[in-house]
Amino acid sequence: MSWFNANSGAIIGVVGVFAFLLIFVLVGIICWYTYLLRQILKSTNRPEIVIYLRFYTDNQNVPETYSTTELCLKNVGYGVARNIKFGGSLGFIPADGVPLHKITFLKYGVGALLPENELCEIISSTNEHFYLYENQRSVTDVDIIYENSNGIEYSDTFTLDFNYSNHPQYRDT
Repeated sequence: MSWFNANSGAIIGVVGVFAFLLIFVLVGIICWYTYLLRQILKSTNRPEIVIYLRFYTDNQNVPETYSTTELCLKNVGYGVARNIKFGGSLGFIPADGVPLHKITFLKYGVGALLPENELCEIISSTNEHFYLYENQRSVTDVDIIYENSNGIEYSDTFTLDFNYSNHPQYRDT
Protein backbone atom coordinates (compact mmCIF):
# COMPACT_ATOMS: atom_id res chain seq x y z
CA MET A 1 0.00 0.00 0.00
CA SER A 2 2.90 2.31 0.67
CA TRP A 3 4.00 1.84 -2.94
CA PHE A 4 0.61 3.17 -4.15
CA ASN A 5 0.90 6.12 -1.80
CA ALA A 6 4.40 6.88 -2.97
CA ASN A 7 3.55 6.63 -6.68
CA SER A 8 -0.01 7.97 -6.61
CA GLY A 9 0.83 10.94 -8.86
CA ALA A 10 2.27 8.69 -11.58
CA ILE A 11 -0.61 6.24 -11.31
CA ILE A 12 -3.16 9.04 -11.60
CA GLY A 13 -1.28 10.40 -14.64
CA VAL A 14 -1.19 6.99 -16.40
CA VAL A 15 -4.87 6.33 -15.66
CA GLY A 16 -5.72 9.86 -16.87
CA VAL A 17 -3.84 9.33 -20.17
CA PHE A 18 -5.46 5.90 -20.60
CA ALA A 19 -8.93 7.39 -19.92
CA PHE A 20 -8.23 10.22 -22.39
CA LEU A 21 -7.18 7.73 -25.11
CA LEU A 22 -10.18 5.52 -24.39
CA ILE A 23 -12.55 8.49 -24.65
CA PHE A 24 -10.82 9.59 -27.88
CA VAL A 25 -11.27 6.10 -29.40
CA LEU A 26 -14.90 5.93 -28.28
CA VAL A 27 -15.66 9.36 -29.77
CA GLY A 28 -14.07 8.17 -33.03
CA ILE A 29 -16.23 5.03 -33.03
CA ILE A 30 -19.36 7.10 -32.34
CA CYS A 31 -18.47 9.46 -35.19
CA TRP A 32 -17.94 6.51 -37.56
CA TYR A 33 -21.30 4.96 -36.64
CA THR A 34 -23.00 8.33 -37.01
CA TYR A 35 -21.52 8.63 -40.50
CA LEU A 36 -22.69 5.10 -41.41
CA LEU A 37 -26.17 5.78 -40.04
CA ARG A 38 -26.39 8.96 -42.10
CA GLN A 39 -25.39 7.02 -45.23
CA ILE A 40 -28.03 4.39 -44.50
CA LEU A 41 -30.69 7.05 -43.98
CA LYS A 42 -29.71 8.73 -47.25
CA SER A 43 -30.02 5.48 -49.17
CA THR A 44 -33.30 4.48 -47.54
CA ASN A 45 -34.85 7.86 -48.32
CA ARG A 46 -33.63 7.92 -51.93
CA PRO A 47 -36.32 7.83 -54.58
CA GLU A 48 -35.70 5.95 -57.80
CA ILE A 49 -37.91 6.64 -60.79
CA VAL A 50 -38.29 4.21 -63.69
CA ILE A 51 -40.30 4.56 -66.87
CA TYR A 52 -41.40 1.53 -68.86
CA LEU A 53 -43.93 0.14 -71.32
CA ARG A 54 -46.59 -2.33 -70.28
CA PHE A 55 -48.25 -4.45 -72.94
CA TYR A 56 -51.62 -6.10 -72.30
CA THR A 57 -53.53 -8.55 -74.45
CA ASP A 58 -56.82 -10.33 -73.98
CA ASN A 59 -55.18 -13.62 -74.86
CA GLN A 60 -51.42 -13.78 -75.25
CA ASN A 61 -51.62 -17.06 -77.17
CA VAL A 62 -53.58 -15.52 -80.05
CA PRO A 63 -51.68 -12.69 -81.77
CA GLU A 64 -54.82 -11.14 -83.34
CA THR A 65 -56.52 -10.25 -80.05
CA TYR A 66 -57.12 -6.79 -78.69
CA SER A 67 -53.99 -5.22 -77.18
CA THR A 68 -53.25 -2.14 -75.10
CA THR A 69 -49.94 -0.43 -74.51
CA GLU A 70 -49.38 1.79 -71.47
CA LEU A 71 -46.49 4.07 -70.63
CA CYS A 72 -45.86 3.79 -66.89
CA LEU A 73 -43.85 5.86 -64.42
CA LYS A 74 -43.04 4.22 -61.07
CA ASN A 75 -41.10 5.14 -57.95
CA VAL A 76 -39.25 1.94 -57.00
CA GLY A 77 -37.12 3.70 -54.38
CA TYR A 78 -37.76 4.30 -50.69
CA GLY A 79 -38.21 8.07 -50.65
CA VAL A 80 -40.66 10.54 -52.15
CA ALA A 81 -39.65 11.79 -55.61
CA ARG A 82 -40.42 15.47 -56.16
CA ASN A 83 -40.39 17.84 -59.14
CA ILE A 84 -40.17 15.07 -61.74
CA LYS A 85 -39.37 16.49 -65.19
CA PHE A 86 -38.83 14.79 -68.53
CA GLY A 87 -36.65 15.44 -71.55
CA GLY A 88 -35.09 13.62 -74.45
CA SER A 89 -36.99 12.60 -77.59
CA LEU A 90 -40.48 13.62 -76.50
CA GLY A 91 -41.41 14.39 -80.12
CA PHE A 92 -41.30 10.67 -80.86
CA ILE A 93 -44.53 9.16 -82.22
CA PRO A 94 -44.90 5.39 -81.82
CA ALA A 95 -46.77 3.51 -84.56
CA ASP A 96 -50.55 3.72 -84.03
CA GLY A 97 -49.96 5.58 -80.79
CA VAL A 98 -50.02 8.91 -79.00
CA PRO A 99 -47.00 11.23 -79.48
CA LEU A 100 -44.91 11.29 -76.32
CA HIS A 101 -45.22 15.07 -75.93
CA LYS A 102 -49.00 14.65 -75.53
CA ILE A 103 -48.78 12.24 -72.61
CA THR A 104 -49.93 14.18 -69.57
CA PHE A 105 -47.18 13.31 -67.08
CA LEU A 106 -44.42 13.73 -69.69
CA LYS A 107 -45.83 17.07 -70.83
CA TYR A 108 -46.41 18.69 -67.43
CA GLY A 109 -44.15 16.68 -65.14
CA VAL A 110 -45.15 15.28 -61.77
CA GLY A 111 -45.09 17.21 -58.49
CA ALA A 112 -44.50 14.20 -56.23
CA LEU A 113 -44.58 10.42 -56.46
CA LEU A 114 -44.64 8.28 -53.32
CA PRO A 115 -42.65 5.04 -53.03
CA GLU A 116 -44.21 2.07 -54.89
CA ASN A 117 -46.74 4.35 -56.60
CA GLU A 118 -47.05 4.48 -60.35
CA LEU A 119 -48.74 6.54 -63.02
CA CYS A 120 -49.79 4.87 -66.27
CA GLU A 121 -51.32 6.31 -69.41
CA ILE A 122 -52.61 4.35 -72.38
CA ILE A 123 -50.70 5.22 -75.52
CA SER A 124 -52.19 2.64 -77.88
CA SER A 125 -55.25 0.42 -78.05
CA THR A 126 -55.56 -1.68 -81.16
CA ASN A 127 -56.74 -4.97 -82.54
CA GLU A 128 -53.27 -5.57 -83.91
CA HIS A 129 -49.97 -5.71 -82.07
CA PHE A 130 -47.20 -3.16 -82.43
CA TYR A 131 -45.38 -5.05 -85.16
CA LEU A 132 -43.42 -2.43 -87.05
CA TYR A 133 -42.04 -2.33 -90.54
CA GLU A 134 -38.28 -2.35 -91.17
CA ASN A 135 -37.99 1.40 -91.84
CA GLN A 136 -40.09 2.42 -88.87
CA ARG A 137 -38.23 3.70 -85.81
CA SER A 138 -39.41 2.06 -82.59
CA VAL A 139 -36.81 3.04 -79.96
CA THR A 140 -36.42 6.35 -78.16
CA ASP A 141 -34.73 7.69 -75.03
CA VAL A 142 -36.51 9.54 -72.24
CA ASP A 143 -34.54 11.60 -69.70
CA ILE A 144 -35.91 11.92 -66.17
CA ILE A 145 -34.80 14.52 -63.62
CA TYR A 146 -36.19 14.42 -60.09
CA GLU A 147 -35.38 15.44 -56.51
CA ASN A 148 -35.63 13.79 -53.12
CA SER A 149 -37.20 15.44 -50.07
CA ASN A 150 -33.95 17.27 -49.28
CA GLY A 151 -33.69 18.80 -52.77
CA ILE A 152 -30.87 16.53 -53.98
CA GLU A 153 -31.28 16.09 -57.74
CA TYR A 154 -31.04 12.76 -59.60
CA SER A 155 -31.25 12.00 -63.30
CA ASP A 156 -31.63 8.87 -65.40
CA THR A 157 -32.12 8.01 -69.07
CA PHE A 158 -34.39 5.16 -70.13
CA THR A 159 -34.68 3.56 -73.55
CA LEU A 160 -38.21 2.67 -74.58
CA ASP A 161 -38.76 0.09 -77.33
CA PHE A 162 -42.26 0.41 -78.77
CA ASN A 163 -41.89 -2.56 -81.11
CA TYR A 164 -44.21 -5.15 -79.67
CA SER A 165 -42.32 -7.99 -81.33
CA ASN A 166 -39.06 -7.03 -79.56
CA HIS A 167 -40.43 -7.90 -76.14
CA PRO A 168 -39.61 -11.53 -75.25
CA GLN A 169 -42.86 -12.25 -73.40
CA TYR A 170 -44.84 -11.47 -76.58
CA ARG A 171 -42.72 -13.16 -79.24
CA ASP A 172 -44.33 -15.96 -81.18
CA THR A 173 -42.81 -19.30 -80.18
